[in-house]
Amino acid sequence: MQEILPPLPAPRGRYDGWTVARQEAFCAALAKGSTVQEACAIVGKSTTSAYKARDRIRGFSNRWNAGLEAAKPNIEAEVYRRAVEGWDEPVFHGGKQVGVRRRYSDALLKMLAQRGFTAPQTGCRPRMPIEEVERVLLRRLDRMGAKKSRDEEAAEAAARAAAAAEAERMRRAGLCP
Repeated sequence: MQEILPPLPAPRGRYDGWTVARQEAFCAALAKGSTVQEACAIVGKSTTSAYKARDRIRGFSNRWNAGLEAAKPNIEAEVYRRAVEGWDEPVFHGGKQVGVRRRYSDALLKMLAQRGFTAPQTGCRPRMPIEEVERVLLRRLDRMGAKKSRDEEAAEAAARAAAAAEAERMRRAGLCP
């Protein structure tokens, strides 16, 4: 691993250039998982100037790489979460949110499989015996089925009530006997 040099000012110092404080803020943003473009926006500089400064300012490249390395565990954990655990995506119909769909990234899962990636060790649950997993999944499926039945019954009842109200309105208007 390369030695991380202390921050140095740019060779041609400018008040709006890559000052030591700006370099540190940029590298800190990278370490938190920001992209180069996001880190540049945080410090108010362009990506072009960032890449030029990386090549020009002694030690900036090492600190830049250290920031990227520091972010790897967080990024890997997020990739794993999106691929395996998924995320909730709202479902809209007629301009209103009617539900939530669980989405997974097949592309990320494929990438993880190709690289032989295993689950992150921090915060993972211990493995359960397959019988326990089956029992938990069957219980969840039963609850989902019961909820779906209740939702369908409620929708049918609402439709019957709306039809009855419409029929009553038509009777009052003299449109039907």
